[in-house]
This record gives sequence, C-alpha cells and structure tokens, in this order.
Amino acid sequence: MLYAGGIVNNTLRPPVPSFCDPEWRILMEQCWAPDPSVRPCFTEIARRLRAMSAACPTRPQAHPPQNQQPK
Repeated sequence: MLYAGGIVNNTLRPPVPSFCDPEWRILMEQCWAPDPSVRPCFTEIARRLRAMSAACPTRPQAHPPQNQQPK
C-alpha cells in the first residue's frame, strides 16, 4: 500500500497543480510543515489570504438569463 506510510507519518499531501500561484503554493506548503512551531498561525494565514484575494483579478459576475419570449 503506497499511501500507508504517508498516512501513518502524517506526511501525505495532495499534489499542488502546476498552474497554482506561487504565493498560494508557499502558504500551503508552510501550513503542511512537519514541525508545528514553524507553521504560520491562524492570524498570519488569514492576513495572507486576504492580501492574496485582494490581489486577484475579479471576474465579472454572470448575468442572469433574460426571460425569453415565446416565438
């Protein structure tokens, strides 16, 4: 069983997609640090997520479908 060692040792992590923004990747990997004392605290995580979210370009909201008149 390939995953047993990762589960037992608490080192099993999902793969990070190659298109993932580097800041998000760094934050995820820091949160996964084996030593809890080097992981960012919740306040730091929230601060960084807010900053990354604010830096993301916003997508236009989808318009609700128009009522179509019968032909």
